[in-house]
Amino acid sequence: LVPPDIATIVESVEKTGYLVVVDNGWIPCGAGSEIVATVAEKVPGVIVRRMGFAHSTCPTTTTLEQEFYPSTKSIVNTVYHMLYSKYKYDDIYTEKHIDNDFKGPF
Repeated sequence: LVPPDIATIVESVEKTGYLVVVDNGWIPCGAGSEIVATVAEKVPGVIVRRMGFAHSTCPTTTTLEQEFYPSTKSIVNTVYHMLYSKYKYDDIYTEKHIDNDFKGPF
């Protein structure tokens, strides 16, 4: 992360107009927030989303952990919501969408 390769990120965002940053930490005041702020300053009109831990203590049960930590499902839902806002958030993630439309690295 130090130093961040902002030039490469900005180059990509200028092509797409979108940026999703998934941080393995709390959303406020984290590395993801800094990346989003820097890119927003450099690329006018970019659509950004930050994902990470909610501003609360870490959960101690599996059920709560599933809602607290970003997951493949929540990341894909966020990206689809950004690109295809006509879908309702909960209706977006299906195996059909993943197999046919989403070509992510995971």
